[in-house]
Amino acid sequence: MSELGSGNIEIPTPEVVQSNLILVQRDKLFPADSIGHQTFIPQLEGRLRPADIIEARLNQPYQLASPGTKSAERLAADGITTVRDILFLSEEKYKELMRGSHYGLPQAVLKNFNSLITLPHTVLLDSIIPPGYVPSDYRFIPAAQEPAMIHAVNDALATIEPREGDVIRDRYGLETWQPLTRETIARKYGVTRERIRQREALAIRQLARTHRATALLPYASVIERVDEPYFDLQ
Repeated sequence: MSELGSGNIEIPTPEVVQSNLILVQRDKLFPADSIGHQTFIPQLEGRLRPADIIEARLNQPYQLASPGTKSAERLAADGITTVRDILFLSEEKYKELMRGSHYGLPQAVLKNFNSLITLPHTVLLDSIIPPGYVPSDYRFIPAAQEPAMIHAVNDALATIEPREGDVIRDRYGLETWQPLTRETIARKYGVTRERIRQREALAIRQLARTHRATALLPYASVIERVDEPYFDLQ
């Protein structure tokens, strides 16, 4: 892990992340009779993702009922306090808990894993490619195309000034899967937050220039716009 600035903030190094990538498979994550195995977002299957980030998503606290209610007390008594607890339930147990409720599989659970599908590189592409170039029928980039897209983004970054490229890598979490705030990046480089904002904006303008953006256009046609602020998802 590396420490940035006086705030003693730790982020995973690129080497740690790369060695931590796993091929996402439902049968490796959830019991065969569980809700998670049956309803787990299929777009994630067959993709390489950091194991510790998946684990963090599973361990996030989750409440199916409002705190202080009898339903919440019953769920807590059954040990259901995290996203993992929900997804590991059998279909029979899940239906029992949901009996009389209008809920389907809680959207908070789906959204939690939905954020894992979006590559940081995809979010950067979303900032670089003008909206008019991207068709309206957005879809997630196929797993088989992810390595080529990452390579194309890295090639484009190699053509701009190194410091601007570093700021983009940190800001979008391209190597660590953990996007950093401008304030954190500013501490890392010993400059002001405003200076980081300027470098970020300059880098995006440079990457959007025709000869660079052209190489990225094939991947822009298969990205899905992020519905929520990416920097709030991580």
